Amino acid sequence: MTLAGLHSTLRRSSILPIIGVLCLVFPLVANAAVPTELHYQGYLENAVGEPINCGDLQACPEISFTVTMRLYADIESEEALWTETHENVLVNEGIFHIEFASINTIEADLWDQASVLGVTVNELPEHRSPISPTGFALHSGRADQTPSATDALALNDVPMQDYVIDTELADLCVTETNLEEALTVVDFFDLLELSSFMLSSDYSAGAHLDEAEILSWLDLHTFVPGEHFSGNYEDLAGKPALSIVSGTSSMADLLDLPEGLLDGDDDSFAALLCEDGNLLKASDEGWVCAADNNVDETLSEETVDAYTENEGYAYSIDLAPISTSGLLVELTGLPDGLVDGDDNTLVQLGCSDGHIPVWHGAAWSCHEDINVDLQRSEEEVDTIVSDNGYAFVADLAPIVHSGDFATLANIPSGLNDSDDNGIETLDCLVGQMARWNGTAWACSDDIDVDEQLDESTVDSYAENNGYAINDTLSSASFTGIFTELINRPAGLEDGDQDTLVDIGCTTGQIAKYGFGGWECGDDEDALSPGTQLPRQNIRTILDTVGTVGRFTSISIGSDLLPVMSYLDLTNAALRIAKCTVPDCSQGTVFQSIDAGNVGASNTSLAIGPDGFPGVAYYGSGGGLRYLKCSTHDCSEAAVAVVDGSGNVGKNASLAFGTDGLPVISYLDVTDGDLRTAHCADTSCTAGTTVSILDSAGVTGWYTSIAIGADGLPIIAYHGFVDNDLKVAKCLSKDCSTGATITSVDAVGFTGANTSISITNGGEPLIAYRTIATRDIKVARCTLPDCSSGTAIVTVVDDVDSSSETSITFDAQGYPVISFYDSTNKALRLIHCSDRGCANAVNVATVDSELNAGWYASVTLGADGNPIIAYQHRDSEDLVVMHCANAFCISNWSRR
Repeated sequence: MTLAGLHSTLRRSSILPIIGVLCLVFPLVANAAVPTELHYQGYLENAVGEPINCGDLQACPEISFTVTMRLYADIESEEALWTETHENVLVNEGIFHIEFASINTIEADLWDQASVLGVTVNELPEHRSPISPTGFALHSGRADQTPSATDALALNDVPMQDYVIDTELADLCVTETNLEEALTVVDFFDLLELSSFMLSSDYSAGAHLDEAEILSWLDLHTFVPGEHFSGNYEDLAGKPALSIVSGTSSMADLLDLPEGLLDGDDDSFAALLCEDGNLLKASDEGWVCAADNNVDETLSEETVDAYTENEGYAYSIDLAPISTSGLLVELTGLPDGLVDGDDNTLVQLGCSDGHIPVWHGAAWSCHEDINVDLQRSEEEVDTIVSDNGYAFVADLAPIVHSGDFATLANIPSGLNDSDDNGIETLDCLVGQMARWNGTAWACSDDIDVDEQLDESTVDSYAENNGYAINDTLSSASFTGIFTELINRPAGLEDGDQDTLVDIGCTTGQIAKYGFGGWECGDDEDALSPGTQLPRQNIRTILDTVGTVGRFTSISIGSDLLPVMSYLDLTNAALRIAKCTVPDCSQGTVFQSIDAGNVGASNTSLAIGPDGFPGVAYYGSGGGLRYLKCSTHDCSEAAVAVVDGSGNVGKNASLAFGTDGLPVISYLDVTDGDLRTAHCADTSCTAGTTVSILDSAGVTGWYTSIAIGADGLPIIAYHGFVDNDLKVAKCLSKDCSTGATITSVDAVGFTGANTSISITNGGEPLIAYRTIATRDIKVARCTLPDCSSGTAIVTVVDDVDSSSETSITFDAQGYPVISFYDSTNKALRLIHCSDRGCANAVNVATVDSELNAGWYASVTLGADGNPIIAYQHRDSEDLVVMHCANAFCISNWSRR
């Protein structure tokens, strides 16, 4: 019976409303006083696996958390040695923090007795676990009050043999190395060890099995009764019959040892007296002296020849002199003219002007340079000219040869006289230039002579004035050709020549695509010169069936219409909402997928290269799952289990790599690792590469993935050990060769609810929130892997944020970030005025009804304005807000 099987059986039999995963943290302090306060950090989830989130008394007025801590002498003690109670404990995203012993001080002597910590949250059963501080021995705090002495037999009435000396500390203080070594040699759990293991592995206490139940269970699993094995080899039954020598390795214990070897063969040849040059040879009678017949053996010539031939040797007689000397003069057949190094071969040739020396097989002679052997055809010459970029004289304009202004074609009529009389009367100083002042030409200083703009100034000017970089423009922006457009609707492939033929509109109306197809409508965007039409944000309560709207993820399909994924908590299902109009105000189509198998964690939707959605999400029983849609509304779709190796798949984030295949980042809850899965096909059904990128402690929470400008995945996430914002930059497209890990922001308790994207300049940009202060921050990386030079900006610090952040970019490449303001219970939207949010930002309250803004996800609609999917927490509904403008402020317009 394996321990894993026991784990599974017990766990199913005890489900609690709140499950605590508790971690006692002892700081490792060198050369410091013994602490009287320690830090305790725990994690709370509700019955469906969601982290408890009560960061203030207003957020959860109906419930508060009281945590009671107790110290016991052992795991079964009923009377506590020490007790402390903390009321109104705040819980942020499942995490709570307590200053252990901050109310009731723990005396140093108490640590000699205490070995188990008990924790009770509200009225739930107490959670007990062993404690093993490793940074220092707490009981050594006695030494802080011990008087000094020299050569004393006792200190403070304690005999010197009872004190720990430094050479013994390595054996008394438990380190990770000690623990690993101990665990490798321990054969059995005793009762205390088993109880400690069960508690630390998150088992909950339940009713004990009586003897009959245990015997029945053992019989069911084919166990048979018998005596306990002592662990000694001698007590084994059915041992093989081994000889004595197998245990002793002694020659004396060998059986049937030849008589002559009984004494170790010390004297076998002692009696043999051989002549000089003889050696010992075995014969039928034993060892005898014999002549060494090979002493004078001489090899025959044939034998030597055969040997050298087989081994590739060459005979000296067969080698030319040059092979050993390396001298030019040793070469045979050397032309006469080269014997002296060709110093004077051509000296006596007296050639005519333009002639060249030519070798005629026997001697050099003068000859005309007529390219005798090179005759090219006209086609060959044309090809050479064409391939090397030459221009034909006939194709050149006269100006090329003359350089004369008058030979320019299409000279404007006002310049026909070369503008000789426009500035002929001007008498300017040296260095001045003619400048038009609005009515006439006048002398003026050349004020731009010495101005040298640096790259950053030019970039800033181009960015502030809305210039676009060529590399970011589509081919259609250069050609203006309709067929260069990507993602054209199928009905427009023929240019839409006949789509609107039968529509008869009145003057001033335009054709609009509505829920039923193309129809006539007023041109609401036809603004009179100098005015703009103010508009309202459009809020649509999209889905009200059951408890829905958690963990939303929104994108725009290849049909230019919004599509979003979210959790249906009532049915443990993945829901897909596909809008049929750009603002989602009518006709939305819903799909319920994988009912009963979806857990309470992120859903992540992205549009694949085929134009259809893919969704990564967490399975209810643990495991990373993936939905591949074959239609825009996911009415045809398939579900695959990508990683089913345990409790994995939480905080999933999906992107499509440059190879067109899904790559997903996610949390391994069991081992506390950051993982990625790179699929070998678009449906993730086979050949998936799973990689562990970061296993340093408990890490990999709140993952968000993007594909960098270099084509490699980059992941932002939270490191639970140091409570920092971390970035993993994969070294290959499938992340199988590892990643560069960087702690980007380690100031305070930070790095939660990350959202990463790539700027127009190819820089990773991360939105996230701090856990302790709940500020919204932005990290703008200057390197593709964020390994150095990252700029950290606190964008919003006057609100209390306690839910997801979501980032996208507007048409100018400026960040747009949605988040939940828990102080005002409202959905809010940040619009930055530069690529890194370093300057002014606009923060708009978008929706403040029914506790709006939970699990918000933002993207840009087809009109270039933000569209946000989120939950009304009080009604548990899915809501979509289509913004009327870039700032998402109703009725706002420029003058």
